[in-house]
Amino acid sequence: MLSSPQTHNQLLRHTRDIFHHLYREVSCYVPQETLQDMAVASEAAELDDSLSVEELETMVVSFGKKVWPYRKAFDEFMDIEEGRLGEKFFLQKLSPEARRAYRSFLEEGHTFRDLKRGKHVTSHFSPEERTICCAAFVDMRQGLREYVLQEIRGLQREHFEERVEEFLIILKHIEERLDALRDMADLEQEHPHLAAEIRTQIRAFEHGLCLLATNTSYAAVCRAGEHFEGRRVDLGRYVFLASE
Repeated sequence: MLSSPQTHNQLLRHTRDIFHHLYREVSCYVPQETLQDMAVASEAAELDDSLSVEELETMVVSFGKKVWPYRKAFDEFMDIEEGRLGEKFFLQKLSPEARRAYRSFLEEGHTFRDLKRGKHVTSHFSPEERTICCAAFVDMRQGLREYVLQEIRGLQREHFEERVEEFLIILKHIEERLDALRDMADLEQEHPHLAAEIRTQIRAFEHGLCLLATNTSYAAVCRAGEHFEGRRVDLGRYVFLASE
């Protein structure tokens, strides 16, 4: 069993690795000033042995929010181009044998999306062909990334910047909802465990903005307020019934 210092160091290393990954992911399409700030913060975090996991996570969340609109806009462009060009890029990376197996897969009524999801794969592809397909998917994503980067630096630059602005507005709405949840937690005097649940959920949403947890959606943040209001009402009803 790991000792507390070992666990702490592992969590620090894991969080630093996520921050480095976030930096690498956005380094080609966020403003240079933001990248420089991230690089300075990352170096400082590496050298500071007294840094707690919570302090490091707070730093990652801070930068994660700054780059979130850019990440969302870029991911949207990637999804669009994958739907338009993904299969073409994928086919270019297949061996003749794997390409024949893929055509047979399509003739059986399956789709490129099915293959991506791994549906019906074992019955149509040999182990070697599956390995080739996996490598082709990796190459496809890299090729699409390079293509999208060219597009948003050229013909699609204005459109990309517009989407960044739109996601910035969504982020503002998310922040407002999270502030409302914080107020709800601060005002919850009767049920301390509910206040703790709310704060844990806020942190999970913040982590989801910067790769520390599952992606955060605006819809999920909106539903959280209603959920916790319902929980508070239910807890009040339970206390009332128990007192009768």
